[in-house]
Amino acid sequence: MPLAKRLLLFLIFLAIPLSEIYATHVRAGEISAFRDTTGGNQNSFRYIFRFVMYRNTRGVPQAAVTMNFGDGTLSQPNDIRRTTPLGNDTEELEFVFTHTYPAAGIYTVSVIIPNRNAGIVNLGSPSDMISFYVETTLFINQQVGINNTPVLLNPPIDRACVGERFVHNPDAFDIDGDSLAYRLIVPKQNVGINAVGYVDPTTVRAGTNEAGTGPASFNINQRGDLVWDAPVVQGEYNVAFIIEEWRNGVKIGEVTRDMQIRVSDCRNNHPLLVIPNDTCVVAGSLVTGVIRATDPDGNQIRLSSSSGLYEPNFPAPRATFTPDMIPQNSPAVGNFTWQTQCLHVREQPYQVIFKAEDLPLRDTLVDIKTWQIRVVGPKPTGLTATAQGNSIGLSWDAYTCSNASQMVIWRRIGCGELPDDPCRTGVDPASGYVQIGTVPIGTTSFVDDNAGQGLQSGVSYSYVISASFAPPSGGESLASDAVCASLALDVPFITNVSVERTAPQGEIFIRWLQPRELDQAAFPGPYRYELYRATGLSGTDFSLVGSRTVTSFTAATVNDTTFRDSGLDTEVNAYNYMLLFYYQTSRLKDSSATASSVRLTVTPGVNVIDLSWQANVPWSNAGTTHKVYRESRTLPGVFELLADVAVSDAGSFRFSDTGNGLVLDEDSTYCYYVETYGSYGNPKILSPLINKSQIACAAPLDTLAPCPPLLAIDSLDCGSLTGESFCNVESFANKLTWSYPTAVGENCDEDIVAYRLYYKRYEEDTEFALIATINSPRPPAMFYEHSGLSSYAGCYYVTAVDEDGQESAPSNVVCKDNCPYYELPNVFTPNGDGKNELFTPFPCPRFVESVEVTVYNRWGRPMFETSNVLINWDGMIGSGEESGGSEVTNGVYYYLAKVRFARLRRSDELTQIKGWVQVLK
Repeated sequence: MPLAKRLLLFLIFLAIPLSEIYATHVRAGEISAFRDTTGGNQNSFRYIFRFVMYRNTRGVPQAAVTMNFGDGTLSQPNDIRRTTPLGNDTEELEFVFTHTYPAAGIYTVSVIIPNRNAGIVNLGSPSDMISFYVETTLFINQQVGINNTPVLLNPPIDRACVGERFVHNPDAFDIDGDSLAYRLIVPKQNVGINAVGYVDPTTVRAGTNEAGTGPASFNINQRGDLVWDAPVVQGEYNVAFIIEEWRNGVKIGEVTRDMQIRVSDCRNNHPLLVIPNDTCVVAGSLVTGVIRATDPDGNQIRLSSSSGLYEPNFPAPRATFTPDMIPQNSPAVGNFTWQTQCLHVREQPYQVIFKAEDLPLRDTLVDIKTWQIRVVGPKPTGLTATAQGNSIGLSWDAYTCSNASQMVIWRRIGCGELPDDPCRTGVDPASGYVQIGTVPIGTTSFVDDNAGQGLQSGVSYSYVISASFAPPSGGESLASDAVCASLALDVPFITNVSVERTAPQGEIFIRWLQPRELDQAAFPGPYRYELYRATGLSGTDFSLVGSRTVTSFTAATVNDTTFRDSGLDTEVNAYNYMLLFYYQTSRLKDSSATASSVRLTVTPGVNVIDLSWQANVPWSNAGTTHKVYRESRTLPGVFELLADVAVSDAGSFRFSDTGNGLVLDEDSTYCYYVETYGSYGNPKILSPLINKSQIACAAPLDTLAPCPPLLAIDSLDCGSLTGESFCNVESFANKLTWSYPTAVGENCDEDIVAYRLYYKRYEEDTEFALIATINSPRPPAMFYEHSGLSSYAGCYYVTAVDEDGQESAPSNVVCKDNCPYYELPNVFTPNGDGKNELFTPFPCPRFVESVEVTVYNRWGRPMFETSNVLINWDGMIGSGEESGGSEVTNGVYYYLAKVRFARLRRSDELTQIKGWVQVLK
């Protein structure tokens, strides 16, 4: 072979990754992964991978692909399994791989193809010299269970028109029912390396959205709709996004799609598609929907639909859409039908993608919309509740969906139904219901004994049940109708624990209801009550504070009993109480539930005082309206009603006083107390039960907070970093200055006592670290030199702090990058004359962290390898760590240098430098 031709072939060899020997013109692609269950295989570590690639048919034919399985192994080159011509110089290729992993773990599977197609507008030029790289991350863990990645049913080749809003949805279908999330990324050309020259499609040339109401935009939403509103420049664009899989709040994998959008200057208006609203349906329901499309230009329309509901591996019965892909006159109509079953219940909604495509003579346009359908379990039926001593027994009908995993039992104090909403599965905690137990599906009874502690007599308890379905698909049923039951009133009930005087020697009022339904024949009198008190909302160190004795109970004597507990420090403490009830004077019949006083907490803020309160009581204070009182500014000691606060659960016992017509002065103190309104939910016990908190006071914080400063950083003159002097610089410094707004007006504090400076090394990091507090002189200086750095790269912001310790919002963020420099000569003369003896970079490489260099002869054989930043090749065959070997002959040699610079962005750090050097002796 002639030398010139051999040299040309080797230069081509150097232009691609050394592990690849084939080239193509790739447009788009992605990798999917599936647990291998063929032949009843139970090996949870064996997976099938499907790499689908779309390529320009004018490129060099693609013969085989190698897959990196992410565990240190590569596949043998895999031949094309399927080729599908798509027209427009495009074909779809499918490659299938099978691999067994050695153990559980997180594996990133990847494929790299040497060349994308030429002429991609938003990549570096020439784009056909940029590699195509996609990866899929797979989480293999037996506790997580079977994990298959989503399948993308819509191909990653799509068309858009200049000035028209473009929508693409990959129609990701996860057979496991995992939750999917979407985010944009930059297309890659290798592991962790962004495609050279990539820019956001909207920045190729400035433009407006389709409506002309704002700038063009490019984003992806959580339905998976990739929206470009709207293209400006014709041509082919490559973009990429990641589809994340989530299960039980844990991310278990992600798939990268690198796709291509072909933008044309169309002379057409896109059709308008109308689909049903998102919906929830009960399993067993027939779902139908009418899809309509009109075309403003009167062109014919072709309707189509894609979804996992149509796929062969989806549990039957599958959905249908008619007519599909048949041209219709405008307006076009399609019909969707799906008979749901219990097997279709899952937590995440199903997505159905509809597309309307107009059919003019040229420049076909589309409109795409997504319909989400959530299938929930039917409502359990036949629930009953019956009192049984100090417990309540529940029973219900056998559940209709045998694929459910368990029945969940919920309870609340007080009777009440849940709203009938097909999208509200299970039970909302805001309703007051709490989960008290679960039983396997098929079980039809449950006994509620309050976890062995017994239920409270006299309290009305409401119950509902719901069914849940096993992961990974998950899902729940609607809640059953509520039932209510209560135990007999045969023990005393505390109904009031109210703070009547707030003071170091304060007073609390206690009231209790005598046992109205006591069987006096079985438990004869005389009867005695003992009242015990403990300090704190949930204190357990009880001491006797009083007792009462009665002979018997009759209709005339069954009244409430009261007690006033004095000499208590109600300013500092809450207190809780318990009754012991004796028959025949000394024989213990039972004890009441404990009940505490209401404890109010006030927290001052800027222009506001926040109130929160709590009480540990056997009745329910939720689902009612509480009253907040504030001391009058004109009549000291007199409290006026400030607000009625609707509370739904214990977490909502809150109120914020922003003045209510009064400007809260930071130099004044404001005092409050709260009245709670509660109920046992039993019609035999009068309600509401009204109890007061102690009085609590606070003054608002200073109303003025500092303004954010304006920050600047000294600029870097890369031209000044040349010469030998740079080699002697051992550390670097960034000089920061800032200013505080002079016209602060009434919204910012001028009394600044300190500035806080924050720093992060990389621009893409989210967390800043505090590096300095500048608090002298007074007022503090507004400059800082961040010295002792290994490079200039980093980002900063500064805040201002006033005398009350309030910190301003962050200033603007400023960043500085390094000026990397690493240049190699193209000739050296290792002839022993002491001049130019070594192949080494030009003096003073800048901000180089590491280097890997390999030198090849013209046949592609490695001659020299080193990780020495200075290389120092003396023309001998070997490595930088070995001496000896033979000399190379005069001639041209080719090198590949992988240089890692210290940069502001991690994605910019690794650079490959390819070139040649001539050896002359």
